[in-house]
Amino acid sequence: MKSNTVSNQKAYQFIVLPYTGLQICRGFPTYIKEEKEIEKIWNLGKKIAARHAQDEAVQILCKHIAVNCEVDATGWIPCSHEEDVFFRITRTATSLLLDLLIDTRHGAGKQYKNKIPCLLEEKRFGLMRTSYTLATIFIEEHGEASGKRGTLLIDYGNSAITSIFYPTGGKTFENTVIPVNEPFDPNYKTRAVEGKRLLRSNVCLLRVPTNPDYEPWVVLGEPAADLIIKEPLCTYLFAPKKYVRHWPERLKAQEPSTTYRGVMGQRDGLHPMFRFVELGIKQLLESLISTLVNPSETSLSPEMYPLIERITLTYPQTWRECDREKFCETFRKIAQEYIYVDKKLIGEIPIEMICSEPVAVAAYLLWESIFYYGPDALKLMSSTLGNVDGEETLRILVLDIGGGSSDIAVVQVNWEVTNANDIDVRFRMIEAMRFNRAGDRLNHILVTALLDYFRKKYEIEESLDFEAEPNNLAFTISEKRTAITKLNELAEQAKVHLSQSEQPWLLEQSEEESLLAQGFRPLVKKETTADHLPFFELDRKTFAEWIRRDTQAIETNGEPGFMDIFLFLRDLGQTLKANGRPPHLAVLSGRTTRLPIIQKLAVEALDMPYHRVRTLQQLLPLTIHRPGHENPDKISVVAGAHRFRFGDNIRFIPLPGEKVFNRHIGSVRETPDGLKLNQVFANPGDSIPISVTSLKIAPLKDLRIGHSFRKDGLAQVIAVLSNPTTDEKEVSIDLLDDFTVKLNHGDEVTLAEWIPGGNDIIADNFFDTGKIDANPKDFIARTIVRDFNTVTRSGVEI
Repeated sequence: MKSNTVSNQKAYQFIVLPYTGLQICRGFPTYIKEEKEIEKIWNLGKKIAARHAQDEAVQILCKHIAVNCEVDATGWIPCSHEEDVFFRITRTATSLLLDLLIDTRHGAGKQYKNKIPCLLEEKRFGLMRTSYTLATIFIEEHGEASGKRGTLLIDYGNSAITSIFYPTGGKTFENTVIPVNEPFDPNYKTRAVEGKRLLRSNVCLLRVPTNPDYEPWVVLGEPAADLIIKEPLCTYLFAPKKYVRHWPERLKAQEPSTTYRGVMGQRDGLHPMFRFVELGIKQLLESLISTLVNPSETSLSPEMYPLIERITLTYPQTWRECDREKFCETFRKIAQEYIYVDKKLIGEIPIEMICSEPVAVAAYLLWESIFYYGPDALKLMSSTLGNVDGEETLRILVLDIGGGSSDIAVVQVNWEVTNANDIDVRFRMIEAMRFNRAGDRLNHILVTALLDYFRKKYEIEESLDFEAEPNNLAFTISEKRTAITKLNELAEQAKVHLSQSEQPWLLEQSEEESLLAQGFRPLVKKETTADHLPFFELDRKTFAEWIRRDTQAIETNGEPGFMDIFLFLRDLGQTLKANGRPPHLAVLSGRTTRLPIIQKLAVEALDMPYHRVRTLQQLLPLTIHRPGHENPDKISVVAGAHRFRFGDNIRFIPLPGEKVFNRHIGSVRETPDGLKLNQVFANPGDSIPISVTSLKIAPLKDLRIGHSFRKDGLAQVIAVLSNPTTDEKEVSIDLLDDFTVKLNHGDEVTLAEWIPGGNDIIADNFFDTGKIDANPKDFIARTIVRDFNTVTRSGVEI
């Protein structure tokens, strides 16, 4: 039979670049115009797509890829059985369009000058009858694309990620936060731009190829949170940054691990959690580049290619050097492997750890303030920001409460205006502290209260713990995931409402019914009449009482509560005053600080007036009118890093810290009021380092080393020495700084170093485990949200 092949010269080209992630083009035009030909190709396309409906990759694309699911479309058709290149046909009233997808990380998608046809072939009796080339995908060399040199700045947070691409030689305000496109997001049309700029950092595996040379398909952000509800058994990291830790060989066995499982496909055995952090970082870089290359995912060719000259990162103030290096090296390795470099410009992409997160917040505030006041009014600026003498110096305390951890830092700042109106800003870090309690702790408290409400009202007894076997087999891990997700969403709603309104937050009847229908329906034992049963209402006063009750206790093994942030802040403030270095200004950063109780607690702890303890929105009212800066507390770290690195005539110059201890350091004991120092080894002002010899550890006991601002103040553990033998052991240690302990001598004694935030696992990470109010069991319900009364619609307390 004669073959009729329609020439591919008519077909338009979709031009892509290698290593730009999953490239999508929606609504790609075709040359088909005749009505009869449209009908013939449409029917042929549906027929061929049906043959591939059970292909693994096709099943994934049908459910998860970011294309319009409301249009009339065929299924996905592979361009090759061995490559991740696909197309589907969509139909309008007068034409046929295509949705195209190619994975540019491997195989045909990374081969320069490769041309891949999107082909429909009709055969009869094994012979070709007609062939239509609807489009071709051409892999172009990077050097042929329009390149734009610049720096990629990233704030990789526990709960969210923000990124800026700043063109070389660009204007200072040319630094819009990138709204990241997620290729696996079937709800892309309804995602708010704000959610794309503030990309949630969670990671979920979608497809794991059997070929180990092929990387898995990874989902980030809100789509990952949606996916884990539907597919609760795939590998998922809620706050991946917590797994960034250097594990020395002696502690390697303690490194967290998990399964390597996607919605489809898996690999044998257990794998380090950090492996999935690497996959998330790789997906992040690919998604950022893909968004810059094809921002609307409708371009027929690259709009530009970012010639990245450096990647600039921020980091937690109290990360150890080895942890910072591990983080930096991870980005370096991935950048070398997956980002194109113009060898004429640079040999390889340098990774720059520009500054700590609280320093970035301070830099953002200072740059914006100096910019608007101008070089002739800096004394007025200084006075406005708290130095009433108008001197060219400020001590700024930054309280940055994030999603999974909180940073406290005190920065001494001085500035000088040169003859050319350049302003040199010199800063020195005076003090730093980090806690593993933050916004997610408040969510944990709220979720516990909500869950307790549902348990009492609907007689729900099942545990939401993912590892607990349910008594009701219909209450699967999928229902547990759904319930926890919905409870967490309600907690976020409550926090937002209480930060914006003086009126109580009320759990709407529709929200309550939604949670019952989606998560708890298998467990509801009785029908209810909403008008006559209690409902959940929470006011600011009650929420503030809960926060104040959440403190360190013997029952929690000395683990700090949320309120301990402010108890430590109190001790720090007293120490700074005693040393003649009180802060002129306290800056509150992070979404959690929008709650009025946070400002009140900071004012009380620091014994400062309200006008000197302020949020970024209060301090920088003009910035909210700038596109992308409407919520400065969300983007302050990445924007501050940008100002720190590219401040135009405002230059930031870091000064080395003082080589002395800023705290009391010693062994730790438990008291009814929390952890306190017992035997003191070092005092503020002592030179670094200090050796401590002849420390005795009793058989089968631990010796905890901690620090505190005041000798009789609350202590935080920085290291644990463990004696696993039945003999008393004598050891010697070095105190290298306020956070670091080195074991010099001690046979069979092990040292567990301090981990950023006090622990290597975030304490309130119930989202990954389902363990609500479990450590210790029912502590939040018994101690924090006790005596909470719900009310009926008539306002009567129950």
